[in-house]
Amino acid sequence: MSTWTRLLLVALFLALFFQGKVVYLTLYSLFAIYFGFRRLVRNALQRLTVTRDLRRMRLFPGEQQEVTVRVEHPGRVPLTWVLIEERVEADLQARPEYRFAISLKGRDASSIRIPVEAKRRGVYRVGPMTLQTGDPFGIDRFTVEAGGEVEVIVYPNVHPIGSLGVPGSIVSGSYRAPRQSLTDPSRVSGVREYVPGDPIRHIHWRATAHTGDLKVKRFEPVKHLDLAVLLDLAEERYKSWNRSHMAELAIEVTASLLWAASERRQAFGYYALARSQSDARGPILRTGVRKGEVHLRACLEGLARMGMDAGGTAFEHLVSTASREVTRDTTLFVITPELSVGGGVAVARLIASGFRVSLVEVRDDERSRPLPRGLRYSRVTHRSEISRLGGEARQALV
Repeated sequence: MSTWTRLLLVALFLALFFQGKVVYLTLYSLFAIYFGFRRLVRNALQRLTVTRDLRRMRLFPGEQQEVTVRVEHPGRVPLTWVLIEERVEADLQARPEYRFAISLKGRDASSIRIPVEAKRRGVYRVGPMTLQTGDPFGIDRFTVEAGGEVEVIVYPNVHPIGSLGVPGSIVSGSYRAPRQSLTDPSRVSGVREYVPGDPIRHIHWRATAHTGDLKVKRFEPVKHLDLAVLLDLAEERYKSWNRSHMAELAIEVTASLLWAASERRQAFGYYALARSQSDARGPILRTGVRKGEVHLRACLEGLARMGMDAGGTAFEHLVSTASREVTRDTTLFVITPELSVGGGVAVARLIASGFRVSLVEVRDDERSRPLPRGLRYSRVTHRSEISRLGGEARQALV
């Protein structure tokens, strides 16, 4: 019970001790108006309906968008003022506060726009909304909460990658050549006679010495090469002082690789040693290897919900899971802060089985341990280095 209600009840009680109809009439009229209006306003506020034009929003960091909220008043009692306060998480706020004041007549409606700005990767909520009104003088106030939320999915940053981190000597993807079909230089199917214009590096010197005529290697034709990213987000393998930064960098590298594969109309997907913020699945999160924008959106949404895995799952488990589900025509990108000894053994087995493997380490220091032979290697320390993955990849010799 508010202070003003107590005062009216006290005045009504004291009026019993005074003579005069005017005093009684005035006090009882004030009493009826106050409590009647109070009841009408409260009922009108509870009958307000709030609808949002969106239920889900997808943004990249730095993008802005608006959520339109419509407040409808089906009753006849006018509401001279309605104070609206929308709940917007800090990483989505595009303005200092989200408070709006509107006035509604009987059977009236009003729309307001809620601006949001994506600041960092993740999944956020806009809403619920709090509505408050009262008498014109602000003596009494009533508050209700309008249900309904908008889920805002902020994708990770995507950086352009020209060659997907694979040099020209290793084909990654399905392309239409102007004169001849593409071949896979890693798979030799025989030899043939030398034709002027054949690259010198394709000459089969042993066969040439044996026959006395120039012979060149014949390679298997490329059917299709898919792309799969093996993302390692095991918490124990990241340094404590830059764990959050490097994990975010690893996710951005993954998103950039998938985006580049989608632009080239390749099949793509990821296998991640991580946890999902939306549910308790894990520690291996997988999307499968498919084509299309719908699949790309599903991959980016999965990366937006992704968090680090604290379960201590071995990296070899991630490698074995992926190797069982993808074909040998798939190019594998391993994203990890450091390839351990056990991880190096697992990667060496992939290469020996015929997979093309490229390692990208997200770390701020040089690697000291040797890498398996035939493994492509890149190191990323800052976001600006992601777009140069292809140019900086080098072949591991030991």
